[in-house]
Amino acid sequence: MITAGLKLTQSGGVALLNGDRLEFNIEMQKLGNNRRYSDFDDFGLLPSLLGDYGYKVTDVDHWVIDGWDGSVSGHALARIDGLPVDVRVAPYRETRLVPDPCQPGCTGKLELGGRPVDYSSYVHVASHMSVAYSTSPFARRGEPAMVLVWDGGCFPRLYCVDADGRVEPGGEAFPLIGHAYSMASQYYGPFRRADKSTHVDDLSVAGKMMA
Repeated sequence: MITAGLKLTQSGGVALLNGDRLEFNIEMQKLGNNRRYSDFDDFGLLPSLLGDYGYKVTDVDHWVIDGWDGSVSGHALARIDGLPVDVRVAPYRETRLVPDPCQPGCTGKLELGGRPVDYSSYVHVASHMSVAYSTSPFARRGEPAMVLVWDGGCFPRLYCVDADGRVEPGGEAFPLIGHAYSMASQYYGPFRRADKSTHVDDLSVAGKMMA
């Protein structure tokens, strides 16, 4: 099965899996000297991006789109055939209506390559959770683990993850969104701003802090 994964929003891109093999992962900000954190907001790019690796839009069996901000569902703005579309996606995190981060938070249809295709969308934090576990020594040993996801737009959230793919959400650890991490450094240092009257969500600062 060939699966294409799309992140339409901040730091957007496209990845292609052929079975369990990652064929490529392309970030928009790395193409054509694009600005940092560029969205993937033009589906018209897909034929050429896939074609560079010998694939066509019609080769893809399953389209998956990352979730984004929204209490019931998320939304991402993009263009198809030059026309603006509001793509409905899964919410940022699991909710009462989407309790399992390993199940699609919403499904829909898009017109790609001149034909309608089905897509599914998973909550945004699912990608952070799955990568944190799958790259850990617990996954290599086939052991369960507690995974903490503290992304910019949410409180830190706990998940119990088993090697067989079962995930049990543990809820919020404490009420402080991840953006506070970089914003505090701009007020107290080391990236103190001269104008302290406003806090700015500067994404580059978060990366510098982690580095």
